[in-house]
Amino acid sequence: MSTHVPPVGPNQTGILDHPELTLEMLEATRLFPPSSEGSDDNLAELRLEYGKRAQQGDPAGSMPKTTVANPSDELIVLLDHLGARLAFERTGVRLYDGLIAKHEAYGSWEGGPSRSELEQLRDEEYEHFSMLRRAVRESGGDPTAITPAANLELLIGSGVVAAIADPRLDLLQSLEAIMVAELADHEGWHVLIDLAQEYGFSEWLPEFKRALNQEEDHLEYVRRWIAAAQNRIEDSSH
Repeated sequence: MSTHVPPVGPNQTGILDHPELTLEMLEATRLFPPSSEGSDDNLAELRLEYGKRAQQGDPAGSMPKTTVANPSDELIVLLDHLGARLAFERTGVRLYDGLIAKHEAYGSWEGGPSRSELEQLRDEEYEHFSMLRRAVRESGGDPTAITPAANLELLIGSGVVAAIADPRLDLLQSLEAIMVAELADHEGWHVLIDLAQEYGFSEWLPEFKRALNQEEDHLEYVRRWIAAAQNRIEDSSH
């Protein structure tokens, strides 16, 4: 049996318990039909129009000028992805702060995380953030800028932030949320390392690879904690 069984109680989100109310809701759709004659095709046209307008307006994120004279395209791409990892690691610190708070509120379980383990992972996220901030500065960029790739990372991660901030979600549920972030972070480090190798920015590779190794440890920690809560054996072949 799972060590974490969701509590069973009143049906607060389904409709099968109240078929008469379901009929009333369906009747309301006939009494108050849509005021628009729009269709999926109209919606697609509207999205296309918004996309065209967006290309003429403010971009999603920006690449500020660098302190390097005549920067190469490769440097610009690298700074964009450095900005992405920087934004993600900064968010990662806050996510683990949220997990520590959930640990205090809900407690852990046999084989689950201790507070000190969560603090260790939080501190490593901060170390990665600090290293990336130096890398951006020394490469001629602005570590406070939200680059296009950073903006995308923040948008994608906003759901994880919301989940861990939700006080109704317990520690296990929050760990399942941060697994999404850790998987994305793991892939992001691989991309950054590949770009640095391809473009000849080798001076930061040792630190990038060290961070990737730690992120792989983070994944294994979270997988093991979730598996322990579900009373199953974690597959070490991941």
